[in-house]
Amino acid sequence: VVPQEYKVGSRIITDIVGMQVEQLEANFLNIIARKSLKENIQKCVKNAGYEIADLLIAPLTLGDSVLSASEKRSGCALADIGADTTTISIYTNNILRKLIVLPIGANNVTNDIAQCLKIEVDEAEVLKNKYGRAWLEDYEKAISNTLEISRGKEITEGRLCEITEARYEEILKNIWAQIADDSEKLTSGIVFTGGGSQIAF
Repeated sequence: VVPQEYKVGSRIITDIVGMQVEQLEANFLNIIARKSLKENIQKCVKNAGYEIADLLIAPLTLGDSVLSASEKRSGCALADIGADTTTISIYTNNILRKLIVLPIGANNVTNDIAQCLKIEVDEAEVLKNKYGRAWLEDYEKAISNTLEISRGKEITEGRLCEITEARYEEILKNIWAQIADDSEKLTSGIVFTGGGSQIAF
């Protein structure tokens, strides 16, 4: 449960510690996850002979370490493109307003390459990281650049980028669909992080 803001009379405040009030309204953001995730972590750590000091929610910790106080205050979306999921955190006025987890990530790009080119996933991952693009600026140059893949086959860099572009376009459109209603409040724009964001944009 993440506290957002409190209403005391007609005033909206973020910290009520030490205040005396007759009536108080509060807004909270409830973050829900499968209970088994927490239980499995606790069980593994206990079996290893250690104790857990605290369990932290990754998107909150990431927001604290990646975003500046200015970005959180002026309004910012943090998009963490991971392997299997993309997590979007929306901050305004130093408050986490929304947290959305989309079931799509960089592994979808790798699987697309493997299926389209009929190669192993490990090789597809190497191609993605070395030559993949979320947006290809010089298509003419890329289409003339030949890449060798397994079993003596060849493809052009342009063909590879067509595959990666298509899936990244889907990921970015899904991110935009989640933040579009709040876009005018996001003065600091969108910050991308996570392994999936390392591809060239």
